[in-house]
Amino acid sequence: MLARCRFDKLDLRLLELERDGFTADEAGTLLGLTTSQINGRFRRINEKFEVQHKKYAVQRALELGILRS
Repeated sequence: MLARCRFDKLDLRLLELERDGFTADEAGTLLGLTTSQINGRFRRINEKFEVQHKKYAVQRALELGILRS
């Protein structure tokens, strides 16, 4: 399933911010989005990675080379 998934620039930026310890509030402020928008986006990212939490999405992205440490 993951092979068919696409991650756009915002998805990747959110994963980077989560990796770097930003909260949803902080990421929203930085990107000009609401916390609800950030959390909704992470729900879709989590579905793509088939994980339950954004920290696991970051871990999976690192494992797959989608995101660098």
